[in-house]
Amino acid sequence: MSNEVTRGHYGSPGSEHSWLHVDSIGALISTTYGRTLTLKLLVVSGVLGLGAWNFRILTPKLGEQSGNDALRTAASLELLLAQIVLFVTSVLVRTSPTDL
Repeated sequence: MSNEVTRGHYGSPGSEHSWLHVDSIGALISTTYGRTLTLKLLVVSGVLGLGAWNFRILTPKLGEQSGNDALRTAASLELLLAQIVLFVTSVLVRTSPTDL
């Protein structure tokens, strides 16, 4: 099984579950749950984008001092964003999807 299929398999149930709690696109900005979910999706997108940038742009430059330094900085930022994802997720699981 390819990595892409595996990643899609793990991401799909979370996306489906979230859509059950957010009835419309408007709910992504009008409810606390929706705004928190939107924040999480944005930060996850940042992690994925930074990881892709690391792989495509910085990895070929390894061996050069500037490439090593840039990758170290980018990897540190990627880890920081991953910690933010975990924090936002912890808030998300404690937030009521219905905003009573």
